[in-house]
Amino acid sequence: MNDLTSAGMWMLLMGSAGAVAAAALPPPGRVRLRAVLGGADDGPRAPGAVLAGLVRARFDRVVGRAHTQGREAAIALCRAFPSELRAGLPPSAALERSAAEAVEAGATALAPVAAAARSGADPSAALRRAGDAPGMAGLVHLAACWAVASRSGAGLAEVCERLADSLAQEEERRRELSAQLAGPRTTAVLLAILPAAGLGLSAAMGAGPVAFLFTTPVGLACLAAGLALEALGLWWTDRMVRNAAAALEAR
Repeated sequence: MNDLTSAGMWMLLMGSAGAVAAAALPPPGRVRLRAVLGGADDGPRAPGAVLAGLVRARFDRVVGRAHTQGREAAIALCRAFPSELRAGLPPSAALERSAAEAVEAGATALAPVAAAARSGADPSAALRRAGDAPGMAGLVHLAACWAVASRSGAGLAEVCERLADSLAQEEERRRELSAQLAGPRTTAVLLAILPAAGLGLSAAMGAGPVAFLFTTPVGLACLAAGLALEALGLWWTDRMVRNAAAALEAR
């Protein structure tokens, strides 16, 4: 009875540790899975290298957040600009006010756009440069709209509203894709953690798996086969997630 109670406690502790680890790992599939594997493509990695991989993964997560914020800022600008035009402002003043409001909201990459519009110069170049910022590629299309309207005299309000709607639909599709792929990514991480949890549970029950795996020929063969199969499974899962993402993006 005591053995069963001890095993149950160990199972509860390992499950809790696995849940915490799954929540702490960043979402990008390849970076996260390679960090869990310790670099399956390059052979065994030292603990310092694994830690560096986790730090890079966290950095990638921050970069992804910056891209999301940039896309939201571009959409907000493309929505605010035609609203200012319909309110009666000339194009340069409307763009200046819209960009200045975006800068106040935290989109500092739009400061040169506001400055160019304020000076009366053609803001197309500033919009294209701002489009190089993370997530703001949609501003390149706004620059093209401005250039065409300047040459032809066509109205900007309607085309900018359509551009904003298009960018918003694309962002909604990205969010849907991320939500659909969250399950497979989490499953891959949990499958990577389960073997370690099984070893801990076996050790708690007194089976001595560590000594068997590292001191006997059969154990070493089992360890090598298990690591190879887990690496193959993680690679295969990551490949399926990437193929699914590519298929959904192509729709």
